[in-house]
Amino acid sequence: MITSLYRIELKDWVNIFVIIFSSLLSGILIVYVNAGVAIGLFASVVMYLYLKKIENIFLMWLLLSPLLSVDYFSFLSVANHPILTFDRVIIGALFLFILVEATMKRRTLQAMNRVEMIMIILFAIIIYSITFDTMDKISGARTFIDSFLFPFMIYLLAKNIISDEKYFNKFINVLLIVGIYLSLIGIFEGFTGRDLFAFREGLVERSGWLRINGPYKDDVSFGVNVSICLFIALYKFITGNNGEITNRRKVFYSLIFGLFVLAIFFNFYRGIWLALIVGLLVWFFIRKRGLNKLAFSIILLTVIIVPNFNKIRSTRFFGGRLTYIDTIQGRLDTFDETIYLFKENPIKGIGFTNFSKIQGSQYGIHGGSQHNTFLRFLSETGILGASVFMIFVLFLFYYGFKNYRLSRGHLNYEFSIIFLCILIIYSVTMIGLDIGFLDSVNKLFFAIVGVSLGKMKNLYQLERNEKYSYFIKR
Repeated sequence: MITSLYRIELKDWVNIFVIIFSSLLSGILIVYVNAGVAIGLFASVVMYLYLKKIENIFLMWLLLSPLLSVDYFSFLSVANHPILTFDRVIIGALFLFILVEATMKRRTLQAMNRVEMIMIILFAIIIYSITFDTMDKISGARTFIDSFLFPFMIYLLAKNIISDEKYFNKFINVLLIVGIYLSLIGIFEGFTGRDLFAFREGLVERSGWLRINGPYKDDVSFGVNVSICLFIALYKFITGNNGEITNRRKVFYSLIFGLFVLAIFFNFYRGIWLALIVGLLVWFFIRKRGLNKLAFSIILLTVIIVPNFNKIRSTRFFGGRLTYIDTIQGRLDTFDETIYLFKENPIKGIGFTNFSKIQGSQYGIHGGSQHNTFLRFLSETGILGASVFMIFVLFLFYYGFKNYRLSRGHLNYEFSIIFLCILIIYSVTMIGLDIGFLDSVNKLFFAIVGVSLGKMKNLYQLERNEKYSYFIKR
């Protein structure tokens, strides 16, 4: 007992010494180097001392990333390019920690799968394009690192550390909290017209509609991420309290769903609305529950809308947003231009991130995009990049359906369906938006992919055991 107390006190003294040393070092960095670097160092030390486990640090990052990942909070910037950001520091440190633990045999990493192999091939194609074809190599490299490399590292971390039920439940709870505070921020912006995170990018108005963006630098990331979190809330609603849905629970989650839907509505992206509707329909049809309620709701809406259709059609929302065709025609023109540029170099494309540069030189349009993830890969990385990316998406669906087929138990079954619905949201929105290149979307999406594919290891083991047992009995 005395020895145990002595060890605890010694450990506390070590912690105090580390904090004092890091504080002094941070003070030196503030004076002679950079205040952001000092704050980042001190925060990392404190997190390591008091969060202890890699899993806890990862969940803390997931909770705070939407708020702290903006360029304004970067620890170190060079020529207006953030070098040390919250995401890069935390994810880079965690990746190093997990490699050290694996080297010391304190943690066993899961074997590589086809998704990871395809991603590595895609990375090689993008790096080649940046090296030989990209005009602005710094900007291209940053897009690659933030939108592809770091989300892939997040995927590997989530796959290997969110393994047991305890941390999986924490992961789901963190995503629910993220969805709630994102929705509250978005609703505030929608009602007041004020941007709570207006650092460099603020709220934008397109086609006469204010697009809320929450803490993100673009409004698309907000809409897609809140839609993803809505399905996480559905999972919590269905599986909480051992699947028992009480009246109190119905009221509580009805308020949460109302927040999410209102925030997505204020986002004013028809593609995101469509993706959400398709995802919800798939969720109902796969589960084969609540179809009667869904049919009744559709009939009720039809009964309400049909007699009042002329009034609805005369509203600004119906004509100015729901059926507004000018933006659709603009997208089709952009698609034609994208295909034209692809034909100039069909094998390797015009160069990674070069599309906006070409638009700027030819039409004076800066920061333009293809509004389609598949076409962007096709035009910028050619048939090579686009085909590899398509294979990557197909493998995600392959593993998603296999996860669903192998699911054992209520919780795994429900999460496998939620994962398929999230894949559908991601895929549908890629048709009208280039979300595959958005770091804010990919960070959240790849974290969920990593957790889902990590859980499949146990399902595969169960399947092998069942086949082995059957063989022995024979």
